[in-house]
Amino acid sequence: MRSVLWIGRAVIGALFIFSGWTKLFPIEFFELDLLRHHLGGEFSVLFISRILIGLEFACGLLLLLPLFDPWAVRLSVFMLMLYSFYLGIVLVYEGNLGNCGCFGYNIKLTPAQGLIKNFVMILALLPWWNRREIFQFRWKMAISIVAVLTTLSLPFILNRVIFPQITIVNGQALRHLNLEPLEEEKLLIPNTVLEEKQIVAFLLASCEHCRMAAMRLDLIHHQYPQLPITMVIIGESEDANKFRQETHTENWPLIRLTHLESAIQVAGSGFPSIMLLNNGNIEVQLDYLDINAKAILEWYQHPDFDLSASGS
Repeated sequence: MRSVLWIGRAVIGALFIFSGWTKLFPIEFFELDLLRHHLGGEFSVLFISRILIGLEFACGLLLLLPLFDPWAVRLSVFMLMLYSFYLGIVLVYEGNLGNCGCFGYNIKLTPAQGLIKNFVMILALLPWWNRREIFQFRWKMAISIVAVLTTLSLPFILNRVIFPQITIVNGQALRHLNLEPLEEEKLLIPNTVLEEKQIVAFLLASCEHCRMAAMRLDLIHHQYPQLPITMVIIGESEDANKFRQETHTENWPLIRLTHLESAIQVAGSGFPSIMLLNNGNIEVQLDYLDINAKAILEWYQHPDFDLSASGS
């Protein structure tokens, strides 16, 4: 019986570490989940996500190496209960759809499956609630503190925080958006994108960062509905529909291009390509990491706003 309990504990410790690792790469999906459910702000989620992952690493380490039982077990159970409470809210308000994010976007589970997984892990840890299986060795406290601090720091080291960098000054156009290469497309981008200030995002249906950009732009649209945002998906019809379903953007008007070569002539070769236009002139061209909702709103509302001042 003792060996069975140890095997279960080791498996759960490894699962904590694996769960944190899958959330860390790519971490942007985890950040978006926190942002989408109002569990942090645009900049705070960059830190909250890494702190939570660091706590998962710490729980895994402390379960594999019983250094501070029973507090390590209780911390692990608390983390599982915290995630379960979050999944319960998602299940009630959004239904049992999509990916719960327990293992990032590498292994997809529904919210109900995530709750069942957490419940089983909690049950397996309960026999350890009051047990004191503690290793004793010289310099234990110092070594343990260093080990725990290292695990908490790992997410910040392995996937460092990158702040949006918007460095183009408003009014200095990079170039004019030329839609002529798209003349052969049956469904063209409306000419209204060349009028006044507009935000246009070119997104590949097969691009992971484009998915994150679409979800981020959808959140910005809900936060600031006055911003005129157009999303252009490049890919076949089936891929585009799957893209919209996975990014929760089914309610957006479908503007789809099929010819990648023509799209590259318009948007450039780097995707996602997010353009801030002023009467058809591209004043700023962003990728996913440079999306800054408040800075974009300031650009839209104030004709003389200097975007370079918001780059940190």
